[in-house]
Amino acid sequence: MITDKQQYLTDIEAVVNIFQGFLTPDEFKEVCLNGIDAMVHHKSAKIIADTRELEAMPEESQKWVQEVWFGKAGEQGLRTLAFIVPSDIFGQMSMEMTNEGANTGGIEIRYFDSLDNAKEWIGNK
Repeated sequence: MITDKQQYLTDIEAVVNIFQGFLTPDEFKEVCLNGIDAMVHHKSAKIIADTRELEAMPEESQKWVQEVWFGKAGEQGLRTLAFIVPSDIFGQMSMEMTNEGANTGGIEIRYFDSLDNAKEWIGNK
């Protein structure tokens, strides 16, 4: 279901998962798993991860994404993932390093600097 950390964009059939501030590993996992639930609920295969306002991601959260989340998301049908990355260079590097080390199971991933650019790309998938 959609929570205050998710939106569903019917025009492009994609879930937007919103990450804001500093999230403890448990809070981070909850947002991520709710995004998968929303994707399944709407029978979508697309997620936009809006991480523009996400502060530093603890190493535990990074490892969980690499080792658990990508597998769960792929099993539930995720095929296309657009990241809106923080403007902060450290946030960008953290996001790219997390995903680089992951077994993404064939999920197509792209990085964007705005929601509009992410929506345009994922809407054509």
